[in-house]
Amino acid sequence: MACQFHPEFTSNPRKGHPLFTSFVAAARACQGLKLPRVAGA
Repeated sequence: MACQFHPEFTSNPRKGHPLFTSFVAAARACQGLKLPRVAGA
């Protein structure tokens, strides 16, 4: 993940910046999904 600012400077372990909390939430939502294989990859 890349961004043009440093949101980690304005967050703390208990209240993370929305950029990071939404990224983690999306990763957890996709955790059990199986992606189809791509032929030739």
